[in-house]
Amino acid sequence: MILPPSTGRVFGQTTATETTEGPASESEILAGTNATADRAVAAVVSHPNVAAARANICSAASNFDLAESRQYPQVSVDLQGGSTLSSNIKRRETLSRRFDDDAIDAVVRVNQVLFDWGVIDADKQIALNDAAAQRLSMQIQIDRVAADIVDLAMRIAENHDLAVLYEGYAKDLAPIGAQVEAGVNAGVMRIGDLRAYKVIELDAQIQLTLANRQIDLNEAELSNRFALDADTAVALLGRFRLARPETPPSISSETIREIRRLDFEIQSNTTQIGKLEAEKKPQFTGQFNTTFFDIDGFSREYEMVGQVRFSMPLYDGGSNEARQAEATWQGRSLNNERDDLIRQHRNQVENVIETLRQSRERYAANSEKMTELEDRLEEAEARQGQTESDPLSVTRLMEQIAELEAEQISLSYQIEGALLRGVFFADRLGDVLNLPYGGPEC
Repeated sequence: MILPPSTGRVFGQTTATETTEGPASESEILAGTNATADRAVAAVVSHPNVAAARANICSAASNFDLAESRQYPQVSVDLQGGSTLSSNIKRRETLSRRFDDDAIDAVVRVNQVLFDWGVIDADKQIALNDAAAQRLSMQIQIDRVAADIVDLAMRIAENHDLAVLYEGYAKDLAPIGAQVEAGVNAGVMRIGDLRAYKVIELDAQIQLTLANRQIDLNEAELSNRFALDADTAVALLGRFRLARPETPPSISSETIREIRRLDFEIQSNTTQIGKLEAEKKPQFTGQFNTTFFDIDGFSREYEMVGQVRFSMPLYDGGSNEARQAEATWQGRSLNNERDDLIRQHRNQVENVIETLRQSRERYAANSEKMTELEDRLEEAEARQGQTESDPLSVTRLMEQIAELEAEQISLSYQIEGALLRGVFFADRLGDVLNLPYGGPEC
């Protein structure tokens, strides 16, 4: 297994090697790292995108309660009263009782759906599907936020390793530069040799400056997007490195969270079409009304009326058919989106596997080349001052080694990045980083 080099960066923490009270044990270091990583996990869970997804779960739960409430009796009370202003009724006894003598009557109404061909059950099922889809969306958002944090931590760590490399490289070049200047002053070397050295030295300083500048940019992005510092993000990266597999996990593209979320939406769409068809059929509702007459006069007269209502839409201007057509087209759109997501996922997984293979092969080839260059450098340094004096050739070999080491650092993080994407695409990042997926308490 090819492991990337350690970043070597402590970011101001004293627990990396020792505490202020003395050397820290391995268990103390691990506990401190886990505690810092847990702070990163807490930042993931509290991210606005995750919070919005949690709110959507509660919204879907409320929709289920709303649909279920329609299956229970609906009870209401009305107060009504008045007096007859004019009338053309011949017989007094036919006049409405409840508008006599300015009395106030109370009417208690109880309505109960008796049979609706499954309209309410359809609404309940749609709400359940929506809640399940929103739970998956929350898990997806948690993984995305965590993956972005780990990716930023990788970039910070990579550029720190590059900065350490070029800083050490610049220090190693300094004594050789003194030799070249001395040789030019003594007349044994040309001014062009000094210029060539200065170019190499300047390039090392430029690379060091670029690496440090990139670290500042990445840390600023980390703070702005996630309100985290580099210590916390790198601790989460450390947890990923310890727990991630050596090869991308395999998973069927049709079982990933994105597809399962769409499957719930497709089920809801199918249920919606059935609901619209049921709405065209007769609806039966029971109604029980109790009227208490003259409640302000404490009358004990009342009237109880029970009814069964039959209602059926005869003509709605084509509204139902239009909604069915809309739902049908939406279903086709969801199915096409599902097929596209499956293709994208398969292509992403193949790209991860290929990137991982190429990066590891190139890393191994560079390792062999590195060994050869180091042997040549050792021989060149041994010849200096004995059989020949050519500090510029030593400088050029050091330049080649530094470039190769920089490439190895980048390749090592390419490997880690590919493994991160592989774990993410397999919906396994939560297992690796120990991310909580619990739903909210609505």
